[in-house]
Amino acid sequence: MSKYLLLKLGAFGDLGFFLPALEQIRAHDGAAEITWIVGNSYTELIKNIPSVHRVIGVEESALFTGSLWKRGLALLKLASQLDTHYDQVWIGHRTTGALMLLRFRVLGRYFQLVRGPSRFLKCLRTEVIVPPLTLHESHAFRLLAETALGKQIPAADWRADYSWVPSLGAGLNTGLGAALNPVSDLKFVLQQPYIVIHLGGGQNGKTDFLLKQWPHWLEFINKLVNKTKHPIILVGAASERALADQILKSQAASQAAGQAAGQAADQAADQAAGQAAGQAAGQAAGQAAGQAAGQAAGQAVDLGDPSSQSNSLVGDLTTNEPGPEARGFPRFYDPLPKNPIVSLVGKTTFLELLVILKAAHRFIGVDSGPLHFADSLGVPTLGLYGPTSEVSWGLLGTNSQTFREPIPCSPCYRDTGEFPTCPYELNRCMTGLTPERVLQQIPGV
Repeated sequence: MSKYLLLKLGAFGDLGFFLPALEQIRAHDGAAEITWIVGNSYTELIKNIPSVHRVIGVEESALFTGSLWKRGLALLKLASQLDTHYDQVWIGHRTTGALMLLRFRVLGRYFQLVRGPSRFLKCLRTEVIVPPLTLHESHAFRLLAETALGKQIPAADWRADYSWVPSLGAGLNTGLGAALNPVSDLKFVLQQPYIVIHLGGGQNGKTDFLLKQWPHWLEFINKLVNKTKHPIILVGAASERALADQILKSQAASQAAGQAAGQAADQAADQAAGQAAGQAAGQAAGQAAGQAAGQAAGQAVDLGDPSSQSNSLVGDLTTNEPGPEARGFPRFYDPLPKNPIVSLVGKTTFLELLVILKAAHRFIGVDSGPLHFADSLGVPTLGLYGPTSEVSWGLLGTNSQTFREPIPCSPCYRDTGEFPTCPYELNRCMTGLTPERVLQQIPGV
């Protein structure tokens, strides 16, 4: 039995790019024992994957941004949990620290992604060279797997198995929605084809990629609900709750205004109908009285059989279809809107998020983890891009597309962990993506 040690701490979207490695290892060696070192934020998610035998969580912030003292303690804690030998060690991070994290504790053959060749460290590892912005991150991990396993892997075979993600019904049975308010709204929404919108902008243990955020979500969603018949589910981290609350309040105010306008229109219609009926009745009564007076003045009338007489007014009343009240339907009622909005922002685990994404009708978001998982799950996905490049982090699904504002400085991120200072007061690459233009990219809303 071969033992594999995988080091990929995060971020969320990168884990999705890395997941196909599990299927390739198992296809290569069905008896392989796989241990995965991952960030503490994602340990519970990775534990759900049957092909991973052991999950070791580490504190990402301590390793990447902590003091030397904290980093040392984190390294010692990790070292105490590792075996002393693995047949292969795959490192999905390009930093030297990721190598040193393991190399002097664990024996085995090391394979690591790097941005360029090194002078001395190549003696400690097999380097898989992928310069920045030259290859999609998912395919960079595929190249790592090809080098380690010694075989070519067709791009079409580099797919993750998501059978471990529960179906929607099973997901609800495990407690999804228990903390939601109101739960009935969520159940109503999940019974229909729904749209998922991610309000975030990409967060991980090292950096908040604020330049990726789109500033037009409120205006966009207000326009979208007027154009689509589908319910909308908002997802995101707890830090995006304020924006989600703002969107919900805006929609509640809009619905209240719409109901008030509808009631006023109904009342005005009732009044107009009453006035018209009164005028018609008066005219009919006058005509009947005039005819009777003329007949009484000198014309002989044969009444005949009374049952054969036709009274047009009575006939109209008996043959007209009854109004809504007569059929048992009240005139005024307050149903759920045809496309309600439910916020799950800050309320789901990563596994619950995947359950929601797996059954979605459509997904809309910026370059972030939920976007890439929706894409890999086969959901029709629209990605809004600005500072990051589709070359390295684009969408791969046949039903997915990216959309960006074509300005010379975009994309500006060079895979260094930090964004350059934007030369504009507002990041034009994202502000220039207007809600109207984004709506035009969504077929069949």
